[in-house]
Amino acid sequence: NKTTTTPQSLANIEQAANDVITKMNEIVWALNPSNDTMDNLTAYLRVYANNYCEFHGLKLNFEAPVIKDIIILKSSIRRNIFLCIKECLHNIVKHANAQNVKIHITVEEAKRSFSIVIEDNGNGMKERRPNDRIGNGYLNMNKRMQEINGEIIMEFNNKGTKIELLIIY
Repeated sequence: NKTTTTPQSLANIEQAANDVITKMNEIVWALNPSNDTMDNLTAYLRVYANNYCEFHGLKLNFEAPVIKDIIILKSSIRRNIFLCIKECLHNIVKHANAQNVKIHITVEEAKRSFSIVIEDNGNGMKERRPNDRIGNGYLNMNKRMQEINGEIIMEFNNKGTKIELLIIY
């Protein structure tokens, strides 16, 4: 029994290999203690979001402050924040039918806190009723924020969705 390799099967193998490499790079970044600063988190999020949005044809507006002092963040905070941002961007592409994404980071050093707001101009999410099924993405983001003593706030209407991640470091 002879197996033939088609161009499509080669493309599928290449995509799977690229996905594995990307995930490994994300894990290495999250575990590397030299990345345990707010500046590194911001830089990594900026590059990731820019690449993701560009690939999916979304216009990105990324705003982050210049941070004067070195703010140390645990790797668990960086990892969970990154995975929440990744989930938000995935949901925008999959569900929102948006053209624009805005990510705005605010740091309040005196309160040892920061927030990340992710907004899109898509069709929004329908308002949940008590018996509606909550998606795994939201449940995962909520769990990740709880793990780092953070909070997630969602606002939606027919002009888009806004998700705010609040973190105390």
